Amino acid sequence: MKKLIKSDVYNICNRIKKVDKSYMLAYDFKTNKYNVYSKNIISNFEIIDNVKLSYVCVLPYNCLDERSILHLYSIKSQNIEALIKQIDNHNEMMEKENRMKLKTNSIEVAENTLRRLTK
Repeated sequence: MKKLIKSDVYNICNRIKKVDKSYMLAYDFKTNKYNVYSKNIISNFEIIDNVKLSYVCVLPYNCLDERSILHLYSIKSQNIEALIKQIDNHNEMMEKENRMKLKTNSIEVAENTLRRLTK
């Protein structure tokens, strides 16, 4: 059973919204861990307290404190770095493809020009 956490001593529930406005905190009584969920439905979702939420991560700490916030920032920056790498790889692939097209077009133009000159 999971229960959404709406308030806590260190105000972590509200502070995680500074990391991402869609984040919500829940406690999993089965694992005795705090989980972070997003209101933005990305893929699979769970319904907790009648709210549809996508799983983000498990907080690796037994209590809610500043480390929880730092952990979420760390995860978010890792995701951003991975996304930037993916974009860079895509751009590199597109550049190679464009160079090949340019090379092919240049060869075709040269061949057509040579044909016209040798007629």
